[in-house]
Amino acid sequence: MNAITPGRFFAMAGVVVLASLASACAQQNGYQVERPAMLQSASTYALAGNYDQAVIAYTDFLGTNTRNEFTGEGYVGRGNAYYKLGSYELAESDFRSGLSAASDRTMKAQATMGMANSVFAMEKFDPAEKLYRQILRTYQGLVPQDEVTYRLGMSLARQGKWDESLQLLGEVAGNYPSGEYAKYARAKMQSVKNRFFTVQVGAYTSKSVADKTLADLKAKGFAGKLDPIDIDGVAGYAVRSGVMASWRDVSDYASKLKDAGFSTYKLP
Repeated sequence: MNAITPGRFFAMAGVVVLASLASACAQQNGYQVERPAMLQSASTYALAGNYDQAVIAYTDFLGTNTRNEFTGEGYVGRGNAYYKLGSYELAESDFRSGLSAASDRTMKAQATMGMANSVFAMEKFDPAEKLYRQILRTYQGLVPQDEVTYRLGMSLARQGKWDESLQLLGEVAGNYPSGEYAKYARAKMQSVKNRFFTVQVGAYTSKSVADKTLADLKAKGFAGKLDPIDIDGVAGYAVRSGVMASWRDVSDYASKLKDAGFSTYKLP
C-alpha cells in the first residue's frame, strides 16, 4: 500500500473548478445570468471526471462563444481539464488566457492558482513560488489559505529553502489541524527537517513486503533503508534510497531507480 502516490496531492486538488462553475447560472453585476448550454455541458463532463471530453466541449465553446463574460470561465475550465490530464503546458497557457479574460476576482484567483499549480507540476519551482505569494497577497479569501500556504511551502522546499518551508508547513499543520493539507504538511515536515532530498520506492503496512522491496533495492546496487511512517492512521514502512543535496540530483537519481524497475516518489 502506498502512503503517497506520485503527484497524488496535486492530482487530488489540481485546480478545482469551484462549485459556482457548475451551477446553472452565474452572477453578473448582481443579476443572475444564464450560462451558455455548451459551457454547462463542458462543466458537467469535467465534474464527472471525463476530462478528454471536457477539453473537446470547452474548445467548442471557446470557438463559438460571443459572450465575453464567460470567456474566462471557458479557459479556466479547459485549463483544469488539461491539468487533470497531465498536459501542464497547455493548462498553464489556458489559465494565463483565463486570467486575462476574466472579469471578476474569483475567476482571476482560480486562473492564477491554476498557473501556479501548472508550473509547479513542470518543476519550475521559482515561478511557482512567486505565483503562490501573489495569491496570498492578492486573493485572500478566494482560494483556500491552507492549500496555498502548503503549496508555497513545498515550492520553497524543492528549492532547498528549508527554514521558511518548515515554518509554512508548520503553520498549515497548526492552524488547520483537521484539514486535508494539514495531513500532507505533517507528512512532509520530517523530510524538510532533514534538509536533504531522497527517493521513496514504496510504502507498506506489511513489514515483510517492505523488507522484500528493500532487499530487491540492495540486490540491484542501490542503498536503502526503512523509515517508519503513518499510512492513513496505520503504522507503516517506507522504503527510501539516496541522500541528495538538490532537486536536480534527486531527479537524476530517481531516473536511475525507475530504469531499474522501481516506482519513484521524490521527497520532500
